[in-house]
Amino acid sequence: MDHRIEGEREDQVIKDKDGFDLLEIKPHETVSLIGAFGPYIRRLKMMGNPFFIIEKNPHTLRPDEMKYFRSDSEMATTLKNSDDIIITGTALVNHTIDPILSSINHGKRTAIVGPTASMIPDAFFKRGVTVMAGVRILNPDVMIKIFKQGGSAYHLLKECSEKIAFVKK
Repeated sequence: MDHRIEGEREDQVIKDKDGFDLLEIKPHETVSLIGAFGPYIRRLKMMGNPFFIIEKNPHTLRPDEMKYFRSDSEMATTLKNSDDIIITGTALVNHTIDPILSSINHGKRTAIVGPTASMIPDAFFKRGVTVMAGVRILNPDVMIKIFKQGGSAYHLLKECSEKIAFVKK
């Protein structure tokens, strides 16, 4: 049963802030990154936190990143030993989100991030996700042009969208 009052949300909407930052990862906390999300791998290396990368295709990782690699078969144990979990929104597209969320104990700070994570978060919050961070398209015509030209999330943010996140209260 939904106990919200009409118009009242159980989350806070935040613009122009990255989902990584909204997790508020503390020094020495262990982080699991599900999907080889390059910018986050670089940030985690710079922070010095222990971290793991759970990735279906290890060939997407650089040779120096292989020490962080964990296979799908190691996912449950890896997530159990992590304080913070960051899931690329691609897990929604490739239909791996259900087994991932089923492997996470509630109470872990968990974010789903990236342009494919741009949706109302209620169903994900009920499954333990604490941050849903994506993009809001401001100019759909420019977005289509960018995709036709093979552009990336970087191009979307620069040309026709803004970061938007939902954070569970």
